[in-house]
Amino acid sequence: MSPKVFITGATGFIGGEVFYTISEAHPDWEITALVRSSDKGALLAAAFPKTRLVYGSLDDVDVIEQEAKGADLVLNCASSDHAPALSAIISGLTPHKGHLIHTSGTGLLLYDDITLDKVVQGTKLSSRVYTDTTDIAKILSFPVEAPHRPTDILTLDSHALGIRPAIICPPTIYGETRGPARGPSVQIPGLCRASLKQGQAIRVNEGLAYWSNVHVKDLGDLYLRLAEAALQEKDELFGNEAYYFAEDGEHIWKDVSKMVATEGKKLGAWETAEVKSLSVEEIDAVEPRGSYLIGTNSRSRAVRARELLGWKPTGPKLEETVGQTLKNEALKMNLKVGHAAKAAGD
Repeated sequence: MSPKVFITGATGFIGGEVFYTISEAHPDWEITALVRSSDKGALLAAAFPKTRLVYGSLDDVDVIEQEAKGADLVLNCASSDHAPALSAIISGLTPHKGHLIHTSGTGLLLYDDITLDKVVQGTKLSSRVYTDTTDIAKILSFPVEAPHRPTDILTLDSHALGIRPAIICPPTIYGETRGPARGPSVQIPGLCRASLKQGQAIRVNEGLAYWSNVHVKDLGDLYLRLAEAALQEKDELFGNEAYYFAEDGEHIWKDVSKMVATEGKKLGAWETAEVKSLSVEEIDAVEPRGSYLIGTNSRSRAVRARELLGWKPTGPKLEETVGQTLKNEALKMNLKVGHAAKAAGD
């Protein structure tokens, strides 16, 4: 009998890549996707006609619970923080003790900067690095006030109900998804947008902040490997400590801003390769939450994925993708840059 998989967020950035990756690898799996509209559903159906579609939002908890009841595995990729939808998934999985892979994020690790150290964004590089093995006790001890922590607790506590849960915690995600909807990620497109609005590459204060990073294709591969482990009943990889970080290196945000400056000058978006510093208040006015997204420290190491799943990232490095991301954001903003601007006489 074919495994039954229910996925939320299949038309989003992360969920779209996950949906594409598992659909390509396992056309024999019976995949059901929650979609909000017929337009979204048409995108999935055109790419993978065998996909079963159910319509609703994350607030349609009865629909979600019913689908989880019939699933061997639920991939929750729509929202890291929607507790009612997650609770509905858990209610549906509990009777048959299914597997759950929940999407969180290493924004969890911002708790140190924001609350403990009270660092002014963009002014201090942190030496604190978390692994998902030796530092698991510390990760599990973060209070409920930490980003994503309420739903992380809900996920891992479901193990006591017999569910086999795991959490995937991505850092900065870059690159273009192969999912049907092809939406953007958050941080680097946001930096590009803010820079284009300013007419010059920007950073938060000195740009001193670390984040780990991963290409979206490699992230999709991690979900695939963990999903396969779930359906092969490798239950030792799941449980109430099953956090999986996903990283293929790290960056300092001032360096990414410099990449944006260089690529923007090549593109003709601006004349200088210099970077302009903005205060916390200034960047948040241009890009909501921008000071947190590109001005705080979140350093993680994906030990579990490499050691337990044989995960080996192979995607392009972050610096190889910045130019295309900047071009994409300029197009979305209807900005004429480079040759197009010259042709138009701008």
